[in-house]
Amino acid sequence: MAQGSDDRRGSDLPQGDFKGGGLRLSSLKHWRERRDLSQGQLARLVGVPRHYVQRIEQGRRGCNPWVAKKMAEELKVDLEELRAGSALQKGEKGTEGGARTRRGGLPPPAPRRSSLHRAYLEVLLEREVGSAYSALEESEFEGRCMGLSVEELLEIISSRERERKLLKEVLTDTNPLPPDVRTFLEELLREQPGEDLRILAARRNQEHSQEARERLSRAMRGLLP
Repeated sequence: MAQGSDDRRGSDLPQGDFKGGGLRLSSLKHWRERRDLSQGQLARLVGVPRHYVQRIEQGRRGCNPWVAKKMAEELKVDLEELRAGSALQKGEKGTEGGARTRRGGLPPPAPRRSSLHRAYLEVLLEREVGSAYSALEESEFEGRCMGLSVEELLEIISSRERERKLLKEVLTDTNPLPPDVRTFLEELLREQPGEDLRILAARRNQEHSQEARERLSRAMRGLLP
């Protein structure tokens, strides 16, 4: 009886786009950001690692159909909209909350809370530390690091460490922080060292100089807990 129920539910899911049945979710990033969720927050809601969400958004892997369905539920959007490609970004048409809309049918979205947090964070860091690399989105930070010399890259990573030190002090301050601000900062402090490690590791793999590789390795060890 239960098996038959599972089979019927499975038949309602779309066929996969990738080998092995994974679904391509071309609009996942669009809807995730529209719902003011980070990759890590969405991953926790559906019970998968953050890098799973990241790789799906980058088109580097397909999503398990059941996970895709759960993502659609958490984002309050039809599953087909997550698979819909770039139509939503172009403003042609979309489904939100089950209603079909066209260009001009929705008012301009309010600024996302995380965007406001990052704007205030940039001001704070620039004033207190003199740099604000921690206020960048992950993709923006990766773009900033591309094409830099090893020396320049290590200086930016060092700046991010100084910024995180200040933010840890902010979190331990006796003055209470609004819950959403505290959650934003805690997630940033939890995820950033891993991002820095990944960037350093990728650069080390590209380096032919043994000295440069050793410098990058030392910087990586400094980020480990």
